[in-house]
Amino acid sequence: NKDLQNENDTIKNEENELRIKQIGFFKKVWYSITKIEKYPEMAAQGVGRALSYLTKLVVCIALVLCIGMIYQTHNLAKQGVQYLKNNFPEFSYKDGTLKVESEEPIEIPQAPIAGKIIEEQINQYINKIGDTESGIVILKDKVLIKNAAVAGTISYLYEDTLKSFQISEFNKQDVINYINSGKIITLYVSVFLTIFIYAFVIYFLTTISNAIFLSVFGFITTYLARIKMRYAAIF
Repeated sequence: NKDLQNENDTIKNEENELRIKQIGFFKKVWYSITKIEKYPEMAAQGVGRALSYLTKLVVCIALVLCIGMIYQTHNLAKQGVQYLKNNFPEFSYKDGTLKVESEEPIEIPQAPIAGKIIEEQINQYINKIGDTESGIVILKDKVLIKNAAVAGTISYLYEDTLKSFQISEFNKQDVINYINSGKIITLYVSVFLTIFIYAFVIYFLTTISNAIFLSVFGFITTYLARIKMRYAAIF
């Protein structure tokens, strides 16, 4: 009878382990929001499956962010092409230099992307966007971008940036044709991949650091309360 009882206990444990392993990703998400009592079951799956769950969760969040950014980029591209057609002077790019057919600096304070094309008083404009949340200074050899999400001003040389796209020269009409053609998908893919990798790394590392901090705090709490619990389960 004792052997039979041990065998039954072993079968039950195996069935419980199998049932726990069969909890799918979306069911875990639902449990994590609505059923706190299911946490011990999910914790029993181990650190490996917890990290796998976290990875999938961060991928979903990063995808949502990327889709939103691509939609925003698409709208900016449509607004930008209309602005180029109707309000912007002729321009051309060749051998790392951007030339604009305008004698005076062009200021666009309310354009889809705030920008300035200037030949003089460069430092004054750089300091000006440094005092704002965001802005762009477009020079003949580079573009300076200030974004609220990034500290400081980022500089991009046209020659270095466009070389990766195998672009050596273009003019205003070429830009308009590119935005209106299917080739713009390449830009969307590039933006998507860049944002996805950035968002995934940031969200994953942030969540892991928070989890480690909270789990260490939880481990200390259980130790002081004399509750026996493995650190891996708390994590």
